[in-house]
Amino acid sequence: MGAIISIYPLDEKRLMFISDKIVFIHLQKTGGVHISQLLSKLLEGEKQPGHLQVDPEYHSRFIIGSMRNPWDWYVSLWAYGCAGKGGIHGKVSKPLTERQLNTMIPRYVGVDKLSPLQESLQRGADKSKPLAKWVNTYRDHRDVEGFRRWLRLVYDEKRRYDLQEGYAFSPISQRFGLLSYRHFHLQSSLGEKLYTNTSLATLEGLREARDQYPLVDAVIRNEQLEQDLIGALDRAKVPLGPVEREIIETARKKPKNKSSRLKTADYYDEETRQLVADREAFLIEEFAYKFPDS
Repeated sequence: MGAIISIYPLDEKRLMFISDKIVFIHLQKTGGVHISQLLSKLLEGEKQPGHLQVDPEYHSRFIIGSMRNPWDWYVSLWAYGCAGKGGIHGKVSKPLTERQLNTMIPRYVGVDKLSPLQESLQRGADKSKPLAKWVNTYRDHRDVEGFRRWLRLVYDEKRRYDLQEGYAFSPISQRFGLLSYRHFHLQSSLGEKLYTNTSLATLEGLREARDQYPLVDAVIRNEQLEQDLIGALDRAKVPLGPVEREIIETARKKPKNKSSRLKTADYYDEETRQLVADREAFLIEEFAYKFPDS
């Protein structure tokens, strides 16, 4: 089995599941740990912590991705940071390190070394990174104003480089948000075109990329995880007998971990609600998401 390059902190718990029949890609904060654990009970395979992209040697297998309502995803990502966890929290709340600049970001972008221009832009942005502002947004996971300040920083064109991951180097960042970037980074076959195809700054360009550079064969939505998992495995022609279906059904009925954070809708005002609607327009359209009322 080929090696997957790990570039994510272990506390992000990214788990790619690989079997002879399927490959599951874990897009952070979309229920991927739960999905990987279920798959390990249903199939012979291997869970690999941390990954960059699916190795081409696996492209012929049935590939499953994951997704979550964007409004809920951003709240979850921020709340995780309020606990001092997650890669984004670590990147925006601390100065850029040489390891990030010379190793981690290039791996995201798929190169050995950033170009002189890219390195200059990344260093320049770090010099003006408002560390205190970022840190202040993470004080309390029930602080709705803190979340709104954080979201505005995430979407601030001048702060794109703070998020690292190569996000600011992609045309996607000119018009769309971090979730859209991660989706196309992990769950498409764009490769280097993710950074060179200028049409990705438009909604039509993302639609074309979806059609021209497909990778995943099925996507499991966090909101109906077990149902979508069964559908994906059926499409992959993975036989599910009564025992396997009972495992999935039991997981569906099992109470999920109760979060102490507020309802997703409570964190948004009209401005921030519209920010997500605009910046994640492709994903909202693609998966027919609506603003959650709870």
